[in-house]
Amino acid sequence: MKFYICIVASSSSKKVIQELINKDCLVTRISSTGGFLKKGNVTLMIGTDRFDSIDSLKCILKPYQPVTVFVLNVERFLQV
Repeated sequence: MKFYICIVASSSSKKVIQELINKDCLVTRISSTGGFLKKGNVTLMIGTDRFDSIDSLKCILKPYQPVTVFVLNVERFLQV
């Protein structure tokens, strides 16, 4: 199981979230600010085993540049 932390531009966030929902992924959105120009960002937290590799996620995120992705291995994922 993987835990993805994706940082995307605020302007792209709705489209990215919709793409992820279309792929049956549960997404948590956190508003954030950072980077060189202090522009608004959105941090997406995705815990899933639906992606075979990071390449599958890249296909979704690629049109929405710039995107930063952190990938963590997790032992289990619990939705309460």
